[in-house]
Amino acid sequence: MGLVTFVVLLVCVYITYRGRKDKEFLSRYSLDNHAVLVSKEYRRLLTSGFVHADWRHLGANMLTLYLFSYRFEETIGLGLFAGIFFGSLLAGNLFALFINRHRSHYQAVGASGAVSGVMFAAIAFFPSLTLRFVVLPIFFPGWIYGLAYILYSIAGIRRGSGNIGHEAHLAGGIFGMATILAFYPNLLFENPLPIAAILVPSLVFLVYTVARPDSLLIGKFISKPKKYESQDDRYNSEKVEREQELNKLLDKINDKGIERLSEKEKEQLEELSETL
Repeated sequence: MGLVTFVVLLVCVYITYRGRKDKEFLSRYSLDNHAVLVSKEYRRLLTSGFVHADWRHLGANMLTLYLFSYRFEETIGLGLFAGIFFGSLLAGNLFALFINRHRSHYQAVGASGAVSGVMFAAIAFFPSLTLRFVVLPIFFPGWIYGLAYILYSIAGIRRGSGNIGHEAHLAGGIFGMATILAFYPNLLFENPLPIAAILVPSLVFLVYTVARPDSLLIGKFISKPKKYESQDDRYNSEKVEREQELNKLLDKINDKGIERLSEKEKEQLEELSETL
């Protein structure tokens, strides 16, 4: 395990541990539309990558980072690897903010964009990279996984389905691959078809999205959103629900006074006040 990967893992574990114990701490460092675009808290573009909503999401990201950084960080060097990781994190979060700039309550946590950048850079750097299913002895080229991942992310953004952070995954992955190609342009000649298969549809979609952001609304009229939510966005949805419950209680207090609250409502008010 490389130095950058090791440090990222330790920091993510510590900050996630803190965030699991203190929801205010988690909210303070998450990616938040209003905080970044209005309050200019640009640090959240980086800090959100080290915060995870739960241990399962953290484990999935760190396992993926470890698998794709193996030999990769050592081969390209600590500086370039760190640049890919943090650059992909920023690219993913910036694109996510752009896509969701009209959603005032949009929030996100997790290092998925950065991990995607490392993953796609490694796929471009190692033409012979192969992957296998966890339970089945079936191997397949890494670029096949990359192409499927890109198409899945594009479809997810178009549909706006499930509040999954496809935007950060897609933009982070593209930044990572583009960066490694900038430093090792010979890879374009050694592995042209797989790289083109991943980059071309991604870049076309990104340019089209910037030029026609309203086109993303199309999918919402032709398909119903799926009920599945990613781990990080499930936390965000639950937070919005808690805020709505708190607002209802506060409205009742304003209209009728706190003495009109039932014992159950008072307990709920105290609990919500502590978690928000």
